[in-house]
Formats: sequence, C-alpha cells, structure tokens
Amino acid sequence: MTMKWSSVFSSFRIIKVALLLLLVSCTGSKMEPYVYGQEFEAYLEAIDAKLDFEKVILLPLDSCGLCVEQVLEDLQKSNQGFSVIFSGEKNSPDRVEKAKKLFQKENLQIIIDENSKSKSFDLNAFSPIILDVSKKEYSYASLSPQNSPEYILD
Repeated sequence: MTMKWSSVFSSFRIIKVALLLLLVSCTGSKMEPYVYGQEFEAYLEAIDAKLDFEKVILLPLDSCGLCVEQVLEDLQKSNQGFSVIFSGEKNSPDRVEKAKKLFQKENLQIIIDENSKSKSFDLNAFSPIILDVSKKEYSYASLSPQNSPEYILD
C-alpha cells in the first residue's frame, strides 16, 4: 500500500482551509436572539427607564473584572450612542470612578439601577451584555475583553 505524498499534502491543505474558514466565521460580531425581551421591558419599567438609543449595554459593575474594565475603557473612547445601565451591589471605588467619567459623554445615556433590581429579573446579564432593541425581536451579545471593541468602538 503506497500513498502518494501529493494526496496527503492536498488533504492537509483542505483541512487547513476548512479550519481557517471556521475560525473566521467564529470571530465575527454576530448578535443572537435575546429571548428575555419581556423580562427586560419589565425591568426597564421597574427602574423607570426610557431608552434614548437602540443599543443598550447592561453593565453589572460587580461582575467579571476584566470584562467590566474593558467595556468601561471602550465606552470612554467610543463616539457611538448607547444607553448604559449600571447595576451592582458591591463596586470597587476604581470602577465607580471610571463609570462617573462616562456621565460627561453626550453620546451616552447613563441609567443607574440603584437597588440592583436587575438581580430580580431573568436578564441573562451576569456579565456585561449589549442589546439591540431597534426591532421587536431583540438581539444581544455577551461582552468580553476580546469582543468589546468590535461592538463599542466606531
């Protein structure tokens, strides 16, 4: 049984191309359907919030350290319009100071969930998420240090 090296390399090349295409498709900024829309609307009503922008960032300041830090940094640099909802019970003074700086930005609507009512609703927001509320069917993406710039920066 002899195998030609050219066919082995050809098969290897096809596998490499397929893996590359798979990686490229996984890194795109694609939002998924947000099935918690009714809970989100009830939450907005509970905190008496009216949204000014179609992109909303739910930012629990007491969640994932690196995620929150990256989102705060990206919001500081961004010129896009966002409604940003801050929540959390125990916040580090450093995060609170970074969050306060965002109040001066005209492209951001800052909403504060003073009593962490977000914890009473099923929002799937254990770490920062971005929502697109421009259509009846909302979509969302979880924000991480890797993808936050894609969604927040211009």
